[in-house]
Formats: sequence, C-alpha cells, structure tokens
Amino acid sequence: LENVHALAALEARAYMSKFGVAEEHLEAVVEKAHKAGVKNPRAVYASPGKSRSATPVVAEPLREADIARFVDAAVVVVLASERVAKRYNDTPVWVDGVWWSTEFSSLEFHDWAFPLHAREAADGAYTQAKIADPYKEVDFAEVDNRYSFKELQHIEALRLAPRGTAKDLLADGAFCPSGRLPVNLSGGALAEGVPFEVHGLARLSYAVGVMRGEVKAEVDKAETAVVHSWRGIPTTTSVAAVLRI
Repeated sequence: LENVHALAALEARAYMSKFGVAEEHLEAVVEKAHKAGVKNPRAVYASPGKSRSATPVVAEPLREADIARFVDAAVVVVLASERVAKRYNDTPVWVDGVWWSTEFSSLEFHDWAFPLHAREAADGAYTQAKIADPYKEVDFAEVDNRYSFKELQHIEALRLAPRGTAKDLLADGAFCPSGRLPVNLSGGALAEGVPFEVHGLARLSYAVGVMRGEVKAEVDKAETAVVHSWRGIPTTTSVAAVLRI
C-alpha cells in the first residue's frame, strides 16, 4: 500500500460504524493523551490544547493527530527471583501474569472491528494472575494507543469495558487520572511516540514507575495494573501483562 495507515483506517471505520464511535470520541482520546503527557518527561510529542480536527486527513477517518509518531528509545527491565528481588529492591513489582497471542492476519478472515489477539493475550495474563473481573480488580492500565481508536478497542479487548461502551465511559471520565480506571496516565504512544520494537516495555516501565511512586501520576490506587502492546500494522499480535506491588 502506498499509505501504510490505510489498513488502520479500514479498521477504524469498521469499529466506528459497528459501535457508533464518532469523531468527537477520537478527539477526546487525543486530548486526554496530550493532557496526560504534560506530566510525563518522556512524552516528547505532548501538545496540550492540540486540535485533532485542525490536523490533515491521512487516511479517512484518521487524521495526523490520531497517529503516533516514532521515537528513539531504549528500555531496560531487570527480572529476578523473589529472593533476589527482595534483597536488592525495597519496592519490587511482581509480574503475576504475562501472555501473548496472534490471530489470522489474512484480510478476508480478520475481524476488522475487534482485536481478538488483544483479548486472548489479556485473558491469558488474567488467568495466570487469578483476576476474574478486570474492571473491578485493575487499578490502572497502560494500553497501546498508537492510533487513537485503538485505545478504545484495546480497553474493550482487555475487558476493562464491555464491547462498544469504551466511548461512553471515556465521555464520563472513567479513564481519566481521577476516574474509576485510569488508562494511559503516560499519554501512551500518542504523547510519547512509538519506540520501535520496545513499545510494550515502554508501557510496562511507566506502569512500574507509577506503582513505585517514581513518576507523577494522579491516581488514587496503584497496586494492580495491566499493560498491553500490539505489534502494529499489518500484524494481529498482542502481549499483555498483569503487574502487582
């Protein structure tokens, strides 16, 4: 394809048509991301007050503001046994569940409106972590939002909202820092950018910082988190992890 974002645009249109997601919902995702990014020193693209509608159309319905830009980054994560972790760190964060999934990427078999791979990855991680009701048991989430509509899709895929309702919960403020279940306190990829091949670790490292109190985040409780990353266009692969402190 001459425009690599065309496939994402088709997914966006399918999702929006099926669940009644409107342009203003994408605007709200973009606005939330940039507002959150102001407090994140890694969010080099954070631009509070940025108007989505003022940016050019890249592949209808996606505008420039709906698409995360790439960024150079490196992430180091140290894994250790419980004994070693407690010896060298006063506030270790435990990986209670981690799972990845890939599904059909063939266009004729792919569900354009729902990322099954994200649902399967999340379910695997939840099973390992013994989480039965993610919306009630998860305190906050860092999910892949390299396209604005993907934040809503992935919220639903991770069972943080029933299908088709993420837009309504977003409008009610449920996913804001002061809401019931904050999503992307970092601003996500829309504010930070997409670090090639380490986006999942970027989401994880920020969540760890929130749980340890090392980064400024307006969240009442940060004991259990779910983090998620998608492989990106044109793939249908996701990974999810459940963290506890």
